[in-house]
Amino acid sequence: MSKIVVVVAACAAMVASVGCSSVRTAGTKDMNGMKLTTGVSQDIAHVNVKNSGLYLLSVPIFSGTIDKPGSTSFNKDTVKLRHVTRFLTARCQEIGATRAVDMTSEVSSTMIPLPIPFLFYWESIEMSANAVR
Repeated sequence: MSKIVVVVAACAAMVASVGCSSVRTAGTKDMNGMKLTTGVSQDIAHVNVKNSGLYLLSVPIFSGTIDKPGSTSFNKDTVKLRHVTRFLTARCQEIGATRAVDMTSEVSSTMIPLPIPFLFYWESIEMSANAVR
């Protein structure tokens, strides 16, 4: 019985330390001369944003922070489409874009079966767009 408790505690500690958010940008230099849009816009970059976190039912335990990519926040519900959209558009503005086009998003929720099924969930949102002027 004590081995199971140690394994469960180790898994919980590992999962509890990983709420994450990230932003990645690929500039036009990385595009091999390809255009991001077909209009007369000036291409700036392709921006990809991701935020994820651990939830107990629908209550956030750990999640990535929107204000500071790579940091973790405790008990804040930041894994929402509206937060990630603000995160992405803020990054586009930071690099000089006036528009974010071809925006796509993927929202996922995965049940973690241990220690009790249907209790813990890993929520994740990934969004990308082309930043243009």
